[in-house]
Amino acid sequence: SCRRSPVGRSSDAGVRAQWRVRRYRVRGDALAHVGKLYEDFSHIQRMAAPARERLLWQLMKIAATQFGGRVERNVISPIYLARRR
Repeated sequence: SCRRSPVGRSSDAGVRAQWRVRRYRVRGDALAHVGKLYEDFSHIQRMAAPARERLLWQLMKIAATQFGGRVERNVISPIYLARRR
């Protein structure tokens, strides 16, 4: 779904601005997505390498065994558009 709305006081500057929200779902292989998603979290990055690898492996194992090896992520992306008048 997309929503549109004026942004700030852009009309005073001679710019027409609006925003939209895109919602979509990403589906993928548990091993590829879960490990990549969680390895970027700062608190996981600070862990010692062996502990981090164990945790990521356990998360991927849960995704594989309890979710049939497939995972879904819901994504919301705001998109801002501006045009000069």
